[in-house]
Amino acid sequence: MDYQIKKLYSFLIYNNINPNQFEIVIARYNEDLKPWLILKDFIIVYNKGEPINSSNLNLNLKIKNISNVGRESHTYLYHIIENYNNLKYLTLFIQADFSDHMKEIYELYEYLIKVNKIKINLKNKNTCCFNGWGRLNHKAEYLKMIYDNKLILAKYTFGEWWLKYISNKLLNLNDFRWGPCGIFSVTRETIISLDLNYYKNIINSINYHSNPEEGHYCERSWYYIFRGGKIN
Repeated sequence: MDYQIKKLYSFLIYNNINPNQFEIVIARYNEDLKPWLILKDFIIVYNKGEPINSSNLNLNLKIKNISNVGRESHTYLYHIIENYNNLKYLTLFIQADFSDHMKEIYELYEYLIKVNKIKINLKNKNTCCFNGWGRLNHKAEYLKMIYDNKLILAKYTFGEWWLKYISNKLLNLNDFRWGPCGIFSVTRETIISLDLNYYKNIINSINYHSNPEEGHYCERSWYYIFRGGKIN
């Protein structure tokens, strides 16, 4: 992970990219932030764990403590809503520790190259752990989280949620692809091409628990969210 961050830093310096052009939005719970210090000028951290003060930890990072709801999906939407009229040309949305997703993502610097609306490492997973447009396929790991009250079942199936918050049309699941782990970059123009209320409606569907099932719906929908629910 450290190597990826250093490569991104080198790319930014070599290409003379400055913080007025590019921003990194980090979703954090209790992960170590020190690997990110090299990119401190580009970063805003949304902390959902114990409240922290960057000066107390000698981190010298821009940190905002927010409520622990909605997984990283809430963090990303929160940033968009709060900065809708003040976004950078390009924003990378990422988790503080992405080491367990290394096989699912591009190298970090690649998220700045040839970005057409949104850049995300799409997989041909179709519905993956969904039963069609239904709910998560509740395997043992999910069943345990449900039992321990660490995952709250959604009021709606994935299809019902999609029709209510993303688009008025369901996509052909044979064409459906998504980027596991929720790491992607998006241009400012792509984000603001959609009405602010669009994002507010989505965040209102996930802001009631730290791990709502709808947060997993969002993870599977980012590519389409920034297209208003369309393929192209």
